[in-house]
Amino acid sequence: MAGDTTGARDAFSRAGRWPFTAAAARAGETVTAARRGDSVERALPLHVLDAFAPEALLLSALQDGRLEAAAALADLAGQAGHPLADLYAAALAFERGDEAGARARARTSRVSLDSRGLGSRLQRPSRPGTRGQ
Repeated sequence: MAGDTTGARDAFSRAGRWPFTAAAARAGETVTAARRGDSVERALPLHVLDAFAPEALLLSALQDGRLEAAAALADLAGQAGHPLADLYAAALAFERGDEAGARARARTSRVSLDSRGLGSRLQRPSRPGTRGQ
């Protein structure tokens, strides 16, 4: 999904035609829309969102420079009550150049920065002498 949102959207659309896969397909369409950078109104239950590996999608969006997609994914995680939602928002703030905002969001996180790959992205610039590495 990270590299081919059009293909993912089409696959979820086809799967939505079948009664046993319709709910999962609607969730997939929501996550795909967020990865594409579209604002999504539909909140997903946390266990459903987790099935789509939101951290991997957010990291791929950041690596691709797709800040609008990262923002939509961070919002989706926040709506779901994801425990990493504050770290996602912190990473997005950092990428937008708001280091103070990133630190503030990271401090509110229930999850330690060093417990996740995303956290290392945020810790690196906060250590003395590591800016720009």
